[in-house]
Amino acid sequence: MPSVFSVSQIMNGFGALGFPHCVGAVDGTHISIQCPIRQASEYINRKDEYSMILQRTCDHRGRFINAEIGWSGKSHDAYIFANSALCETMDAGLFVPTHLTIRLRGQQIPPLIVADGTYPLREWLMKPYGGAVTPQQAHFNRCLRRARLVVEQEFGRLKGRWRSIGVRLELAEENIPPVISAFVILHNICKTKGHAMLVEAAEHNAVELATLGEPYVNEANRHTREGHKVRDAIKDFLWANRR
Repeated sequence: MPSVFSVSQIMNGFGALGFPHCVGAVDGTHISIQCPIRQASEYINRKDEYSMILQRTCDHRGRFINAEIGWSGKSHDAYIFANSALCETMDAGLFVPTHLTIRLRGQQIPPLIVADGTYPLREWLMKPYGGAVTPQQAHFNRCLRRARLVVEQEFGRLKGRWRSIGVRLELAEENIPPVISAFVILHNICKTKGHAMLVEAAEHNAVELATLGEPYVNEANRHTREGHKVRDAIKDFLWANRR
């Protein structure tokens, strides 16, 4: 998890991208694998291919600050998220320092993570407004989208840098999580040390798949109610400070 100093840097970085008080962007992606020996049907995604899901959370520079590895391709992104260490530690106020909460438009705003519409809205997890949106909500969605691009683009770079992760991994399922973990760690080392990529690798695009299964239904209504309050406060703040 980020240190106090790096959290401040990350928030400033996302602020420069147009989204305030943000400490990360989360997303999930499928990694193609060979047919598992055990429970093979659980790993089949909507393209009828075997896959394992990597849920990654990136900072403003594209460095991975959290990775949840090993979920089957049949799992829904929101279900993985709700059962992840990231969700547990953010709910408990342990992932980042709790004193970093600020007040905007009369609402307490904790350190935030941005996600796409498949994730559940929480006090600290911001997702786009859905359906017919107002100009203010559309502006919020655009700002959130710019912040989320970091995690989308970085996985393409991860696959570009470590080409074997972009094709089918011919490994036993129990060996895949440690191999992916190694790729994530090495990628962060390269990012931190400023090692450049080849142009053709940097422009590699990750192929994302929608996950199978029913979306996770968050039974903790308090989280959703507080999430609406925080999102509306951020929306109003962004609209008032638009350029």
